[in-house]
Amino acid sequence: MWEPRGLLFAAMLRDVASLLIALSALAHAQNPGVNLSVYLSNPDAASPVVASTIRAELRELMGASGIGVAWHDGSGSVEGRLAVVRFEGICRSDAPNPLLPQYVTRDPEALGSTHVSNGDVLPFADVKCDQIRRFVAIPISKAGNVEARDEMLGRAVARVIAHELYHIVLRTKDHGKKGLARATQTASQLVSPRLAFSHEDERRLSAETAPVTAVDEEVAVTERVRNER
Repeated sequence: MWEPRGLLFAAMLRDVASLLIALSALAHAQNPGVNLSVYLSNPDAASPVVASTIRAELRELMGASGIGVAWHDGSGSVEGRLAVVRFEGICRSDAPNPLLPQYVTRDPEALGSTHVSNGDVLPFADVKCDQIRRFVAIPISKAGNVEARDEMLGRAVARVIAHELYHIVLRTKDHGKKGLARATQTASQLVSPRLAFSHEDERRLSAETAPVTAVDEEVAVTERVRNER
């Protein structure tokens, strides 16, 4: 989680607020089975196998809380609440290994972050693909081929996205005590066949699935823009 400041961030918020206004104008009806629309910025950063694995894994992770996820392409109506997720780096296992930072500290690298302004969680998240690839490099190297490695990487990326969606849906900077909402995971846990939110966190997420329109999100974002000026 990080708290951006300044004119550049305010400009970004204005752009996304404009997008939300345009999309909400087109939202004549909502699908009652969808509670959350995810707009993926820079989707070409992921390979086809990684992308399909992300979708399948997120459907299962969020579906356990009764949250239906729709993938938005930036046109047409928004179903339920809207979250904007941006890939940073390359989300494919056959990409060159990212270089280590020049100065390495003992602090672990953040694999994802949710935007916060004036203490309020905003519906924007960054997923750091290069850091994820570096973090899970050892366990996925044991996979037999590129497709298998991409599937493992896709699971890891999906779980990072789900963790950030936890912050967005609950509008909280706090972490859970167990499961996927914990502040940290091991590399093995992140690519394991099974990793989920705790039952307690699933109930909390389920309680937040009341329909919220894109107009509601736009009002919240616009307020943040005013505060950033």
